[in-house]
Amino acid sequence: MNKRGISIAAFAIAGVFIATAVAFAICVYSDYNSGLKAAGAKFEKLSSRTAEASEIYPSGSKEFINLFNSAVGAPEIYESINLKINGKDVYVYPMESQRAASAFVKTFSTRIVGGDGADIRLDANIHTVSSSLIYYRAKIAFIVILAGTLLACILLLSLYLGETAQEDGDVEFKKTKVADEFGESLFDEGEPAQENDCASDSSSDSAESSEAAAAAPSEKSETENPQPETKREEKVDYNPLENAYADQKAQESSSADESVQESASAQVQAPASEQGLFSPASGFGWESYLDTRLESELVRAASSEQDLALALIKIPGMTKESDYYGNVCQAMQNFFQYKDFVFECKEDGFAAIMQHSDIDTAMQNAEVLHSDIASALKSAGQSAKALIGISSRSLRLISAERLKSEAEQALIHAEEDPNSPIIAFRVNPEKYRKFMGGQDEDQSQEQAPAD
Repeated sequence: MNKRGISIAAFAIAGVFIATAVAFAICVYSDYNSGLKAAGAKFEKLSSRTAEASEIYPSGSKEFINLFNSAVGAPEIYESINLKINGKDVYVYPMESQRAASAFVKTFSTRIVGGDGADIRLDANIHTVSSSLIYYRAKIAFIVILAGTLLACILLLSLYLGETAQEDGDVEFKKTKVADEFGESLFDEGEPAQENDCASDSSSDSAESSEAAAAAPSEKSETENPQPETKREEKVDYNPLENAYADQKAQESSSADESVQESASAQVQAPASEQGLFSPASGFGWESYLDTRLESELVRAASSEQDLALALIKIPGMTKESDYYGNVCQAMQNFFQYKDFVFECKEDGFAAIMQHSDIDTAMQNAEVLHSDIASALKSAGQSAKALIGISSRSLRLISAERLKSEAEQALIHAEEDPNSPIIAFRVNPEKYRKFMGGQDEDQSQEQAPAD
């Protein structure tokens, strides 16, 4: 590759770097605007449901708090929530000290006059962009920049090898040319010697002057004739060397260009595999990624001594080609906010990982989710009903396969019981530990699904 091609490739790679950085900034800004609108809608819904709860039950009562918990839903989307009634804190999330303010957190605040005249103040800090989404965007940008850097290294290496081969060829060519010139100089020096010999012979023998004069032209003709022949031979020998050298350079340049093109093609195709984390049909993760993500979340929850729940949602009769499939996906996305915790599950359902949720919290959230899905189905003119099966870690060291199996068993019970569309698999952690330790195998059968 010549220097002009290297310059063009360098400008192209620099353009890719700049375009990647600009695209990353635009994507994050777009995600921030979308998250800002979603955060406003979430807080508006939370405040309206809080006002409705205060009209039904006395402010601060147990029933009021239960309805407020149901309205909060998944707490992961909140940085913090603070509910005060007459200046007294009745709901605070999280319990630990507040973290430093973030550019991707929006603060909302409102005052509500309860049905019993109580002064209710609701403050909430809601995430506009999830850290996992920023990480995903940054990972894609890093892969593109890495591919460009590797391509630049390959181009520089090819340029260095090409210049080295050219210098070696020039040295060999100069040696051949010097040898040809040296041969010609020897031939030129030999010609006067022959002429001098002829002159001395003619002066020493005057009687044979006529014969010497006759022989001199003959010798001269014999002496002059080889000179053009020798020069023609040198010219013929010179051209094949030059042509062979040119052919060798052309082959090396062609092979270097092919290797660069193959490397560039491989590098451009590398980031494409990273763009398939989510299904285009639903916008959620592929079912094949569920076990891996669930296993990592269980390890994280166990290391921080937190609880975690898995919910399997099934809508009998639904397929990805159903005209109401998009309505259901939109309802779930509005509820969970973070689509990287939701996965497709078979043709007619989904699986959702609920962080920081025990079995009771998961049940409350499932009731709200069931109501949202039912509204989406009703608006689409469908009579199908959603079924939800839940299982939680319950402070156990449990595998993803076992947790998923328990949720599937709960979902089967939900299908069999027409009056209970939501079934949770409740276990006794102490009995479970004994069962896993082999101390009491019969007690494992007492772990029955509980509504």
